[in-house]
Amino acid sequence: MTKPNTSRRRTLRALWQRAGGNVTVELAMAVPILAMLLVGVIDVAMGFQAKLRLESAARAGAQYAITLGATEDTAGITQAARDDAADPVLDVVPQYVCRCLNGNTIPCNSNCGGEVPLKYAVVTVNGNYTPLFNYPGLPPAMALTADAQIRVR
Repeated sequence: MTKPNTSRRRTLRALWQRAGGNVTVELAMAVPILAMLLVGVIDVAMGFQAKLRLESAARAGAQYAITLGATEDTAGITQAARDDAADPVLDVVPQYVCRCLNGNTIPCNSNCGGEVPLKYAVVTVNGNYTPLFNYPGLPPAMALTADAQIRVR
């Protein structure tokens, strides 16, 4: 009768030492958490991509302004920025400012104590980023702004 008792012990010991079921349960618990982290990382990356797209659009508008020189073509600057971002309704605010060598901003039709002021094109681009999901504590849409300035004269 010792034989059935020892075989039962061996069977119980073998079942106790098996880890296949434990791994499955642990994986089933970890996969949703890892999936949520992955979605969060993707969402943050998409936000950074939206910001980079706005910065690129602002630079494209500023580059267009430098090709014009001192000629003010705000409609062309706006269109260049919108074309770069591939967004026909992007909010673009182009403006020209004049500064003296000491950094003071002055009207462009005046002078800096006998010196000609330096003329800059400033392109500001505004946009929104809407995350994939509504996260607690964050607004449903985030305002993004990028600007670029370049000396034109």
